Amino acid sequence: MKKKLLTMAVAATIGLSSVAIAVSANGINYFQSQALNATGNATGNTTGNATGNATGNATGDAPVNPVKPEPKPEPKPEPEPSTTQSTTQANTESTTQAATSTKPAEVGNTVASVNSKDKSEYKVVSSDENAPAVSYEGTIDTKSKKVAIPDTITDANGVTYAVTKIEDGALSGNKSVKEVTIGKNIKEIGANSFKGCTSLKTIKINSKQVETIGASAFSGDKALKSVDLSKTKIKKIGKNAFSGCKNLKTVKLNGNTIKTISKDAFKNVNKKATFTISAKNRKVYDKIVKLIKSSGTKKVKFKFNKKK
Repeated sequence: MKKKLLTMAVAATIGLSSVAIAVSANGINYFQSQALNATGNATGNTTGNATGNATGNATGDAPVNPVKPEPKPEPKPEPEPSTTQSTTQANTESTTQAATSTKPAEVGNTVASVNSKDKSEYKVVSSDENAPAVSYEGTIDTKSKKVAIPDTITDANGVTYAVTKIEDGALSGNKSVKEVTIGKNIKEIGANSFKGCTSLKTIKINSKQVETIGASAFSGDKALKSVDLSKTKIKKIGKNAFSGCKNLKTVKLNGNTIKTISKDAFKNVNKKATFTISAKNRKVYDKIVKLIKSSGTKKVKFKFNKKK
């Protein structure tokens, strides 16, 4: 019995010791944990306060130095174009403008000459850029005694046109005009173009290209004294072209080119009129004489002028 109690006492003692040791160990761990936490808090607070105070003081107390902007580099001036470049550019622009402005007007449009003394009106008959041409339509100066139909005209856009035709009825009924000069580019004198110009005495034909005189072109021009077509390429003289020209006494024709003299072309011209016919031979001359006689002339004279 004593032995059993002794054993129990020993076991109890050992158990208490284990508990004490465990308690002691746990206590040590606890205190160590608390100590570490205290150290951490102290360190954190110290660091935080130090950092905050330092930062605040540095920010609040330190003088603020304004930040100077970095200087911007001065722009480099662009090089001026050389004289050659300027000249080339100017020439290019001029050429472009010229190309635009020198385009002829469309066919049928009316254009005026930049010559302030030219009171005439013109109509475009060719808009070919290589050969623009106009026809003469008449003059707004109906009291002018002299009319000169020019070789060419230049319009406001700088386009130069050849004057190649006198339009039908261009000066019909004009009672004032006494002298007409026809430019060197005229190829056709239209129908009725000078009909009834009762004061017209002189026609100067500078054109060697005239091929056609239209019907009644000079009909009724009773003051007209002469007409010279000997240096032209006249091919056709229309019906009644010179009928009623009672004072027409001198007519010169190029018989080498004439193909047609229409009915009554020279009806009632002056009875003492002389027709001089330039022809390469008598055969051609005789042919033209026959055509003139069938055109209404009476008792007129004919003269042969040999010319190839």
